Amino acid sequence: MDYRFAPSKVIGAVLEALRNSPIPNVRAEPPIDCVCVQLGHDASESTALYAVRYWIVDVARDTPTDSELRSRVHAALRRNSIPMALPATTTFNANLDHLGGQAQRQRRRERAYNAVRGVELFRSLTDAECEQLASTVSFYPFAAGEVMTRQGAVAHHLYLVAAGEVEARVAAEGNEATVSRIAAPGFFGEMGLLTGAPRKASVYATTATECFKMEHEGFERVIHNRPEVARDLAAVLAKRQVELEAVTSHVDAANRAAKEREEAERIGERIRAFFGLES
Repeated sequence: MDYRFAPSKVIGAVLEALRNSPIPNVRAEPPIDCVCVQLGHDASESTALYAVRYWIVDVARDTPTDSELRSRVHAALRRNSIPMALPATTTFNANLDHLGGQAQRQRRRERAYNAVRGVELFRSLTDAECEQLASTVSFYPFAAGEVMTRQGAVAHHLYLVAAGEVEARVAAEGNEATVSRIAAPGFFGEMGLLTGAPRKASVYATTATECFKMEHEGFERVIHNRPEVARDLAAVLAKRQVELEAVTSHVDAANRAAKEREEAERIGERIRAFFGLES
């Protein structure tokens, strides 16, 4: 890896990705480990060398197991904007990031805008407001099988699913039950972003998934400039929540509509309180 990044940051990112959710054919004990082996040597002065160490169950499946771990490591490093090492002879240009030049950054901005514009949650926003939001999000990829958020966690951000599919699971009596699947274009974590509520479910990437992460601070300016957006957001969230509840409890159309209105009012109050808006 690029030697200019602190080993503690690289190791932390790798271990978080590899220890957060089980990996097929990898033993839980002893736990996966990551160490910094070398910081620059001979012609590789720009390189920091790391090793991931783990025990496997079936040695006959070592190659696909190694591949699975490399996929997760690669996704974790991209999420944390940690680049692979470049040759020592490379001339670094401060105006270019490791993701590529201006054209690639422009494509990333366009994808971020399309991710914001493409979800129902933000349908009431103007194009300019969507562009403003898109400028604040960060690219967040996940490898298949990774846990993206855990039930009960407090996190004031939302994920926009730009590619791939994720699965929401709720823990009950020691087991996790799948309650929904979200494919691109989609989103999850909206209650954390808009009300500060803890996560109601754990979410896993079922495929290689590309997301954009939207922080509370990035959305704050939009909603303060146009507080009436809170009402539209609350209606979308209430509809989604009641539809989810209807999967496990039989509710007729009339009662569902009344429930949506009630939930929209309750969620709207929470949004206004969380952002300090006048009622």
